[in-house]
Formats: sequence, C-alpha cells, structure tokens
Amino acid sequence: MFKQNAFTLIELLVAMVVLVVIISVAVPSFSAMVANSRSTSLGEELNSIINVARSEALKRASRVSLCSSSDGLNCLAAGNWGKGWLVFVDAAISDTAVDPLVGTIIQYKSEPTATATITAKSNGTDIKFVRFTGTGILAKSNSSDIYPRVFLVKTKGCNGDAARQLSVGLSGMVSSTKVACN
Repeated sequence: MFKQNAFTLIELLVAMVVLVVIISVAVPSFSAMVANSRSTSLGEELNSIINVARSEALKRASRVSLCSSSDGLNCLAAGNWGKGWLVFVDAAISDTAVDPLVGTIIQYKSEPTATATITAKSNGTDIKFVRFTGTGILAKSNSSDIYPRVFLVKTKGCNGDAARQLSVGLSGMVSSTKVACN
C-alpha cells in the first residue's frame, strides 16, 4: 500500500503561529537597525561635505563656505540644515561678513531624508553657515569668536548611540562623536 506524507492542519497552524511571533519580534528590530544605519551614514555624509569645503578652501586659497540650501543656489536661514547643503566659493568681502554671498558653486546636496534632524550651533546659538579661510582654518565671525561649530545629526527612529555630533574646530579639523539619539 502507498503511504502519503503530509502536514496535518494543526501542524500547519502551529507553524504559522511560530512564524508570526518571529516576524513580530524581528520587524521592529530591523526598522530600528535601518534608522540607525541612516543616522550614521547621514552623519558621515555631512562630515564628508564639511571636509570637501575645507579642502576646496585650501586648494583655491580663498574663502569657501557651507550653508543649508533647498535649491542649490541660495543659503537658508539658520535652523534649516535638514533641507540640503551647498558648498561654494564665498564672495563675502571679509571673513567676518555676516551673510555669505554665493559665488562659484562647488557642490550641492538636496534634502538628505525627510526624517533627518540636523542642528548647527556655535556657543549654543544657531548658525547659518560655516566658512573656511584660504588657509583651511575656520573663519571667525568676530575677534572674540573662539567657539567650534557643532552639528548634531540624527534620523527619526534611531536609538542608542547612532546619532553623530560633528565639531568643526578653529583649526578647521572635523571630529565626529557617537551620541545618543534621544
């Protein structure tokens, strides 16, 4: 006699319940992992853009600035760093000029992600741009400006220490530190 092997209905239901439990545990972890990865890569991307601005200032031996921009042509007001970034040869009349005048555009990055939160501050005050001199050092906004420019970069849904704090020192060097997402 021929015997047929198959699953019973109960065995199939138990297997499906186990599968649903595994998926319900894995999906939130996977979502957090994706958010953490996006947060980390966004911080590294901004770090790279800042270094591009500094190296272009050195290469061109002139002022180069980085500002937030949503159109690749104009700088936005302070507090809009999540809208995109613009690196350009700065046509301002001095290192201490308040508003950069956009000269030759070197690089533009459109809005990185809708879930990004990026702040840029100097001594606790929101900043509009970061300017490097032709020698690659950070341009001071006035003679008593001794504070680094600090960026905090994270994405919605990240957890742990996936956020990045980028600090541009007076020498123009950028340091990156892992910080908590909350």
